[in-house]
Amino acid sequence: MHCKLPPGPAGLPILGSLLQLGPRVHESLFHMANRHGPLMTLRLGTVTTVVASSPEAAREILGKNDAALSYRSVPDAIAAQPNPEFTLGWVPGDIEWRSRHRFCTNHLFSANRLDALRHIRQQKVRQLIGHIDRKYRNTGKPVDLVDTDFERFQEFNDVVSRIMVDSGKLNVSDYLPWLQPLDLQGIRRLVRCSYERLHEIFDVIIDKRLRDRAAEKSSSSIAQDNEDFLDALLRQCLRT
Repeated sequence: MHCKLPPGPAGLPILGSLLQLGPRVHESLFHMANRHGPLMTLRLGTVTTVVASSPEAAREILGKNDAALSYRSVPDAIAAQPNPEFTLGWVPGDIEWRSRHRFCTNHLFSANRLDALRHIRQQKVRQLIGHIDRKYRNTGKPVDLVDTDFERFQEFNDVVSRIMVDSGKLNVSDYLPWLQPLDLQGIRRLVRCSYERLHEIFDVIIDKRLRDRAAEKSSSSIAQDNEDFLDALLRQCLRT
């Protein structure tokens, strides 16, 4: 049985409406919605997509039918990362995914954990205020928060920003799958390089934390009430 799809532009053979999207996709979709309505069908290469562009349509999809419509295909750029099967944002909700999601909920998003780690947030705020005060006293000029004192964190922000920008680009490989091996736009290569650098940054942090835990374990036990998310991850991994 075929579902009746909303109206939309006819598009071209093979390409569909890909060429109509242009560099500013959100603006193109806005103009298309003005012509075809708040719920429209786009054929993008081999992918048929229904676009909702009104509060009412979004409420119907996200509020009433979110469970049925929550599955998302994995973009080619996201699949370029070293371990795509462990992502929370794109992998379907199987048993392992639900287990990882539950772990994050318990150790990262719960009100109890946020309260328990309040002292860390307060400490970081005090460090930032102290940094601003020292820099201003020395120069009397506006303070650049991103300087050599925060170089590692700035690189982390830069890498994450590159991943978001590159993976958000319109990628022809997502709509014409037979072109994926060619990586015509170089997006897969760029995203993979950024992810590999991100893993290198993580490895340095993890190695340091493992050394710190080994030193603490030799003198006293680590209080779970004061552990952060990385401590909880390491405890879970070492247990299994």
